[in-house]
Amino acid sequence: MAARADGELTPARATPLGQDEGARSVSSSGTATDVGSADDSVDDKDDLKSKMMLLWAERKNTDLEQNLRESKNEKEALKAQVVELQAELHAVRAVSIEEHGQMVAAIEAKRLSQETAEEAKQHADRLRTKMRTMQGKNEGLVKEVKILQLKLEEAILRTEDTSGTAELIAQLEKTHAAYKDKIALLTEKNTQLINKNDELTAKHFAASETIKKNESDVNFYRAKCENKEHDIDRLKSNIANMRKEKQERESSIKITKANVAYYITCLDMADAGYRHFTCAHDNLGNVPDGRNTTQQAKAFTVATMLFKEWQHDKYFIEQYIQTRVYQVEHHRAHEKVNQGRGDFSENIYNTFLAVDKTRNATISGF
Repeated sequence: MAARADGELTPARATPLGQDEGARSVSSSGTATDVGSADDSVDDKDDLKSKMMLLWAERKNTDLEQNLRESKNEKEALKAQVVELQAELHAVRAVSIEEHGQMVAAIEAKRLSQETAEEAKQHADRLRTKMRTMQGKNEGLVKEVKILQLKLEEAILRTEDTSGTAELIAQLEKTHAAYKDKIALLTEKNTQLINKNDELTAKHFAASETIKKNESDVNFYRAKCENKEHDIDRLKSNIANMRKEKQERESSIKITKANVAYYITCLDMADAGYRHFTCAHDNLGNVPDGRNTTQQAKAFTVATMLFKEWQHDKYFIEQYIQTRVYQVEHHRAHEKVNQGRGDFSENIYNTFLAVDKTRNATISGF
């Protein structure tokens, strides 16, 4: 209801707000393309717009129905008031005419009864005042009837407006039905997309698990490869050391073999009792005269030379001790059973002690 300038309430005409916006929303949603995720986004927007339009249409429909009921009720009430006021107006007119006749008759009666002019005048004034009052009341009733007639006309116009509203409601119901159908299609499409999304999610999860496993395997084999590289580097270093040690051992073996050959030769000459030269020469083709040294070598001397060459070798000393202990223990064992013609172990033991003392060797284990 809207307020008029004279204080009366006039019915507000129902304006189909949102109709153009709904059309524009439908138009804008209809221009979306069906490409990838953009289509899904547009469909979601259209779905939301459709739901909002439906909510607006339902609320507008409810408001219009409420306004229509109120307009009808107000129209009926105004009709009843008009009928009532018209009846009251007729009654007032009848009473006024009757009272007017009565007043005229009273005046005439007063005049005929030869009342004083003053009393007649006062009584006439009172009658005229009452008549004016009745006329004012009659005019007020006429005015009120006119106002009610205007309200009735406005109610009739409002009823006519509600016919347009009914057409709008019918149009909105059609739009509502169309949106329901579209929502059903969108719901079905959304269900298909959800199922597809679940399927893709499952595939993605399986692929992710496979990738994680592959990454774990890659990391494992990368670490294993790195460890192998470290092992290879270590083995290469060991091989290089072993090759170096082998070369050193081969060189040492060659030297040892050469020394063994030399000492065997010396032992042979010592066993024969020869005196041999011990001087060193760069070239035997040009031996300087008078520069020579000789030696009457004995087996002890040759053995001591060989011992001193290896006395700092731990393995050699171990074998040296074990050999001497074994010889003494071997002779002792034979002495217990009186077998063989070997010398006494005591003599061999004493000889070893004397020789080792000369060589500054400490031998234990006997």
